Amino acid sequence: MTFAGLKIISYYVKGIKNMQKFFVKDNQIREDIAEIIGTDVNHIVNVLRLKLNDNILICNVDKGNSYMAKIIDINREKVKCSIIENMEEQVEAKINITIFQGLPKAEKMEFIIQKCTELRGERNNPCTNGKMCCKIR
Repeated sequence: MTFAGLKIISYYVKGIKNMQKFFVKDNQIREDIAEIIGTDVNHIVNVLRLKLNDNILICNVDKGNSYMAKIIDINREKVKCSIIENMEEQVEAKINITIFQGLPKAEKMEFIIQKCTELRGERNNPCTNGKMCCKIR
């Protein structure tokens, strides 16, 4: 999962079209107040032009919880949101995927590992077989 607050996802939630979802860490949520910091503040204020009392979705990347929140304060450094509701949604698959990959030619293994990670593969086990074209050093 890519994090840094850069990936923003639009959702259709409870009849509200194109609600934006922002990712925060556990230390940015205290009781029913969430603080959005970093480059997301500029995105909220200048790109999306969200105002006070606008609703957004917030995802706690440490715990996997999602919340419906209302913007209650905006300044240059952070956007404070009041958590309205805890959203029940499936964030991660409840299955573990192990991928057994034959050793590829050249330097394709890095690409294969990248794609397996994007598909939520938990473990990638390179293995050898009888018809292998590459040499192990």
